[in-house]
Amino acid sequence: MKEKYSSYRKDFTEEPECIVYENNFSGRSLTFVHDVENLKWYKFDNRMSSIVVKSGAWVGYRYPNYDGEQSLFLKGKYTASVKASDEGGFKNDRISSFSKIMVQPSPEGNMRLLQLDYDLDKANIVRTPTSVFSWTQVNNTSVEQTVTKTDEVPIQREDTYEFRWDRAAKVSSTMEASVGIPLVGETEISISAEMSVSMGRSSGTRRSKTETLIAEYPSKIPRYSTVTMTSKLTQGNISIPFTAILCYGNDTERTITEKGVFYGCQFFDFHTDFNETKLP
Repeated sequence: MKEKYSSYRKDFTEEPECIVYENNFSGRSLTFVHDVENLKWYKFDNRMSSIVVKSGAWVGYRYPNYDGEQSLFLKGKYTASVKASDEGGFKNDRISSFSKIMVQPSPEGNMRLLQLDYDLDKANIVRTPTSVFSWTQVNNTSVEQTVTKTDEVPIQREDTYEFRWDRAAKVSSTMEASVGIPLVGETEISISAEMSVSMGRSSGTRRSKTETLIAEYPSKIPRYSTVTMTSKLTQGNISIPFTAILCYGNDTERTITEKGVFYGCQFFDFHTDFNETKLP
């Protein structure tokens, strides 16, 4: 067992490289040195019949996005077979994505963000207007009434954000960065000024802003009339893919590229509508 473990460790520390073939080590082939999220991008999904692992180790997945049944490929040659999955067994034409396995020396320093890009064209936005406060005053007298403000009712809302990583295991559990986050407006998306955010895999949903709003009361109520005021607010929910370039400590020569989805909830367009009706 110790001998087998030693050979695994050697495989996992080499820079991975593999060649996949449409037939048994013949026909169309592709060489990979990086993870492959979907072989369909190369018009090679569900076409692999054999693989040569020149160095390192690889895991093949039945479905795109590293999902489904897995097969482990160490250094060597493999064809479709009924072998155990940890011995390179796989079904013919049934591999759709690949990820490499590489054990590197423990990096020095914490993981940090070098660059973050949002794919604005793929943003999904839902804007929901809601009523947050209403007030009604009746004047059934023959003289105009002056409104006496009672205790003001504060309307408090919290904007939140969350970074969810596609491959969370690859990202530090805690990580702080200074970046702008997408903001939902009435008609378009904007990016906020840079702010300190938590974006590690265990950060969860965080508060980006708390705002207290106060409704405006009318100053006068005409005679023989009813005045109703309604304060409204729009809730904007956004999800948008992002790509992040990461590194450990000050080692900017060896970077890591990871993807995920940003989720945000913001409130905007606070306004108050007044409606006056005459009494019968």
